[in-house]
Amino acid sequence: MDPGTKEQYVLNGHFIVSMFRKTVHAAGTVLEYSGSDSVIERINSSRPLRSDLIIQVLSVGKLHPPDIRYQYVISLNQRNSYQWAESDRWTTCSSLCHGMRHREPICLRNRLQEVEPRFCSGPAPQPIPNPCNEDCELNWKVIDSTPCSVSCGTGRKDLIVRCIRQFRGNYSVVSDSFCIVDVKPAESEVCSETCNKPKWKYSSWSECSTRCGEGTQSRQSTCVDSFDNMVDSGHCERLGDPYTSKKCANNAPCGKWRVDQWSPCSSTCGKGITRALYACHQAHPGGAILPHDFCRNDPKPEVERPCEGPPCVQWDVEDWSPVSHSCKKLF
Repeated sequence: MDPGTKEQYVLNGHFIVSMFRKTVHAAGTVLEYSGSDSVIERINSSRPLRSDLIIQVLSVGKLHPPDIRYQYVISLNQRNSYQWAESDRWTTCSSLCHGMRHREPICLRNRLQEVEPRFCSGPAPQPIPNPCNEDCELNWKVIDSTPCSVSCGTGRKDLIVRCIRQFRGNYSVVSDSFCIVDVKPAESEVCSETCNKPKWKYSSWSECSTRCGEGTQSRQSTCVDSFDNMVDSGHCERLGDPYTSKKCANNAPCGKWRVDQWSPCSSTCGKGITRALYACHQAHPGGAILPHDFCRNDPKPEVERPCEGPPCVQWDVEDWSPVSHSCKKLF
């Protein structure tokens, strides 16, 4: 196949095989082909090739891998020379912005054909660096932010800071590591929101503190904006103190404490203490017993007082009796 003719086959190809011997003019010489029916399939040329040829082997069916052998002759009067040169290919720029690049060194045979570097003697020449990506800037930029932490007054918000590459009018986000030469800006800042008509918001009133007579009721207060969002109570100071307490009255009649009876004296003789058994009763004579909070406005009665029983008895020692036995002194 001749690579210069855009993959056009000069012998066989496209799954068509010539079975008989033939000659073909290609690559500036004459190729002799043995045909596919010969025991050993050959392609010979007695003159030098003037251009490259690509050999492709078609293996069909369950055949053994082909045994391919080749040999060539190099004229002693025309030795190849190899030398280093610069290619048209540039290396990758060393930096996203304001970097350096150079042309890749290549090994040429006879100053025309690129071959593997091993054919050139000595190290490749030091390439000449060339600036690249000059029309470029790397900068920290705030690309977004979160809402303010408060809906009224002063708060804080988070800033989304990214490293931005500006290249020929285009902007793109790149890794933060490319902007490390500059100090990264703060990722939060103070923010403020206009307080829109703050007002006091109240909970429901509590029950009256008493079950009879006069008492008080209370409720909770919160400073909010016009959207009912809670804000600092300082924004409602100009409205005055919130109204969170008021008097109330319960029409049920209050009771009075009444002592029903006294307990026995705590001592059976001498001084002791007696305690009253008392309860909250309706105020009229013979009134029924009421819960204690119906008497919260009535002073509690005396519930403890001293008492005294009969004199206490005690043991007393009288005169001693005479000795019942006498003893003789022996000596």
